[in-house]
Amino acid sequence: MRDWKLAFANAKWTEQTLAILALVYVGFHLINLFVAFGPMGSKVIHIGMGIGVLTLDLMRRHPGRTTKLAAALVCVTVIPAACYFFTDQIGVLTRYGFASSPDMLAGGVLVFWMFVLTGFYFGPAFAAVGLVFFVYAYLGSYLPAPFTAPSTDLLRVTSKLTVGALGDVVELSVTTIFLLLLFGSLLQASGAGAFIWTIASNLARRVGGGTGALTVVSSGLVGSFSGVGAAGVGITGPIAIPLMKRDGYTAEQAAAIEAIASTGGQIAPPVLGMVAFLMADFLGIPYARIVLAAIVPSILFYLGLLLFVVLIYRRNGGTGAPVEGEVQPDANHSGMRVGISFTLPIAVIVVLIMEGMSVPLAVFWSIVSIAVLALIFRLERDPKVWMGAILDAAINGAALGMASGVLDVVMASLDITQLGMIVGFIVGEIGGTSVLANFLLVLVAAYLMGMGMPGVAVYTVLAVTLAPVLINLGAAPIVAHFLIMYMTILSNFTPPVAPTLMLTARIAGANYMRSGLDAMKAGAGSMILPFFLFTYPALLLYNATFTAVVEAIVVTSLSIFLLTISLVGWLGRPLSVIERLMLAILPIVAWSADFAGVKPLYWGAVAACCAAFIWVVFAGLSMRKKTLAEISIEPKGI
Repeated sequence: MRDWKLAFANAKWTEQTLAILALVYVGFHLINLFVAFGPMGSKVIHIGMGIGVLTLDLMRRHPGRTTKLAAALVCVTVIPAACYFFTDQIGVLTRYGFASSPDMLAGGVLVFWMFVLTGFYFGPAFAAVGLVFFVYAYLGSYLPAPFTAPSTDLLRVTSKLTVGALGDVVELSVTTIFLLLLFGSLLQASGAGAFIWTIASNLARRVGGGTGALTVVSSGLVGSFSGVGAAGVGITGPIAIPLMKRDGYTAEQAAAIEAIASTGGQIAPPVLGMVAFLMADFLGIPYARIVLAAIVPSILFYLGLLLFVVLIYRRNGGTGAPVEGEVQPDANHSGMRVGISFTLPIAVIVVLIMEGMSVPLAVFWSIVSIAVLALIFRLERDPKVWMGAILDAAINGAALGMASGVLDVVMASLDITQLGMIVGFIVGEIGGTSVLANFLLVLVAAYLMGMGMPGVAVYTVLAVTLAPVLINLGAAPIVAHFLIMYMTILSNFTPPVAPTLMLTARIAGANYMRSGLDAMKAGAGSMILPFFLFTYPALLLYNATFTAVVEAIVVTSLSIFLLTISLVGWLGRPLSVIERLMLAILPIVAWSADFAGVKPLYWGAVAACCAAFIWVVFAGLSMRKKTLAEISIEPKGI
């Protein structure tokens, strides 16, 4: 304790102030669960205090005259703006859409700093995407068809873009995401990370994917119970991502794997996501039927991701051996105590959510369980470690708050311009009578509308606008709704606006756009699933014969297998361009021939896929006889 006090006393004033503000910031989010701060007060505090946390963090990391001047500007602009919003919450909400000049000025100040700090912490590309939507809200009515937006009063647009920045995504950030980040940081600080490393080492010897394989399994399980991709990341990400980085994965690969594994939980039984409950209501069928339909696609989703993880791990020279500097079990800590410290807090979240408790409250009680176990087992006794965890949670939570505000600006722009409705309307006009063209356009429209938006909101709109288009193309209603659900969640881990990937990239310290490219390759299986669902409804076990189900599973599995190997470009050795092209073309030909109804070509392509699969298996087995030292190459991006 004395060492910790001495370290604090010797720290710079920026570090001391940041530590104190971080403690207050974390305390606010815990108190917010039980104390009401008004209809928008918690969001104002979350953003206003978050700007202060990030400003102090930048001053700590980049001391200099410019940073000090920027900090002074933050103080004289953000504090008055936040105080104005907090003291007149009812008035601001009442005037929403017709805001007064002070409303728009205060909102404009907060939006400005949200964009600036988002650019610092997530890269200019992310902020630029938000800026494009911001400008489109003003200039959309001047664009040529088909992207002409309705003409709207300038003041109304400004009102929605500024005041609307404190919207639903920021609400999710302040109530749920921040607490999940805090939970993950404290769980890692408690010493429970040694437990996951022990499991990963054992798994690496059997599967060959190391901590990446463990991440796929653990994040998928957590995500399937929470039903929220960000929830899975908050629980497993702060522990799994650092372990993956030290186990041979690049920061971008680690961010991509965690984002996809957590996102996939929304389509994996037994709980699925909130969208599944809406789907059952839309279709008028039992929820159990939705769960049954999701079994095969979710298995294929995770098998494809697991294959990617194993290939990347072996390509990077991973052996499953302990890495220097990694979290290791302390000789003084019994395996049982470490295991309980890791599993009990997660079990608390899962059980409480299944019992109907809200995610924020479930996370709160799991944080309490971490504190209780820390006092009982005392796996980590250094206060500096706990303070570091709180700092990490405060900084990451504040940064995500800024990004959430940018996403709310995007949502406000979509509301103003009605871009989603425009896209849905023009699908039929552009596609004409072509089934393939309409199908592709629907997938693109669903993906675009899902960017950065809550899945429930997007699905509700698409179920009304685009699902009928798919049904008119010949898809069964359950197939149409599953297609839409899959496309809306893809945007959670693919650029340009991917909320779940945004969170994992921040935890990993990775480049956001490069993480997105890795995610698109790692998620190849999930990205082609919508195509095969359309041509193989039997994957949903819906009105299908046993033969049809087997055919659908075999062809889809082969396609995911070959395409993933092609994208990774490694099979015990680097594959040539010709080999990669051949592996990628065969599944495409098979799907296209089946879609067009050319059965001879289809069965020929399927046979070729089987032959390629056999070749891949034998090639892989032969290369495994060599030592990793002979076949490993330097870790690199994909």
